[in-house]
Amino acid sequence: MANRINTAVVKEYKRRLGESPDFVAVDTAGLTVAQFTELRKLGRAKGVSVLVVKTSLACIALKDAVQADALRGVLAGPTALMYGGEGLPTVARLVAEYAKKSGKLAVRGGLFEKQILTPAQVDKFRDIPDRRTLLAQILSTVTAPLSGVLGLTQSLLSSPAALADALAKKQEKPAA
Repeated sequence: MANRINTAVVKEYKRRLGESPDFVAVDTAGLTVAQFTELRKLGRAKGVSVLVVKTSLACIALKDAVQADALRGVLAGPTALMYGGEGLPTVARLVAEYAKKSGKLAVRGGLFEKQILTPAQVDKFRDIPDRRTLLAQILSTVTAPLSGVLGLTQSLLSSPAALADALAKKQEKPAA
């Protein structure tokens, strides 16, 4: 019976982590049920899923992605995997925000592009802007030279008109 249950759990881990193979592993020791529920709620609002895992079964589920031995250090003890959203930067920001608020949530590491991340590397993902901000930065970078050309063209076209207007005003004034 236990083997069928473990097999089903491993299959579910694979299915969930197959949707978004990059994750942040957090230490859930010391969190109350209310705090953990609040973390899930905050995650859900940002599209981030929280999955509490059993280390041995998670290592089996992820053995195709990374070496199980290296992963055991990240998944030791009571662990939750946070994944989804708009990628690892969103998850890293959410974890940092909640860790600062609760003081109990600690990053153990993560997985990105089949590479195991240290807590310091996960923290660096916080600084990466979200998708909308990146698109806005790219758009402003692309349009800046175009707006400069447009301003130059407009000034070239308005210069003769301004010159003609100044000449007309000068001719209207009587000579002294």
